[in-house]
Amino acid sequence: MFDDTETLPEKTETGKNSFGCFVNGRLVQIRHTQLSRAETQGNFFFLRFSNTVDNQLYADPIKNFSFKITKDILENVSYDLTNIDLYNVQYTDFIDAKPNCIYNSSDITKGTITFSKIDRTKYIISGTFEFEGSTQNCVDIKVTDGRFDMKYFPY
Repeated sequence: MFDDTETLPEKTETGKNSFGCFVNGRLVQIRHTQLSRAETQGNFFFLRFSNTVDNQLYADPIKNFSFKITKDILENVSYDLTNIDLYNVQYTDFIDAKPNCIYNSSDITKGTITFSKIDRTKYIISGTFEFEGSTQNCVDIKVTDGRFDMKYFPY
């Protein structure tokens, strides 16, 4: 949801299930925990976030972020999101509930993700991210001040 009067969620490390960032200067944040998920599968962490308008599920415009990161990550290390052999990111912009623009890992021209907390006992994963992307027939994107604080599901 874009709202110029709101601010990013605080940077926390308690499993608050928060997510926020700016996409081309416009605020995107997640308010429903049903629309975000963090989990481990095999050797990877998966982080997925979607937003809606006016707290309605499946409303437009929807922004969807997903990260697939190798599970061998460390705290306070910046990981290069352009290294698509190890890390994957995808940003999708929807219009009328249909994907309008999809930015895959190969479309990311620069970016990092840093995990400030990885608690493998309490299952909390927190951190920050930023990236830029370019794909055919869509505007270039610049995602800044990204932050998340999630409880994750270990599988």
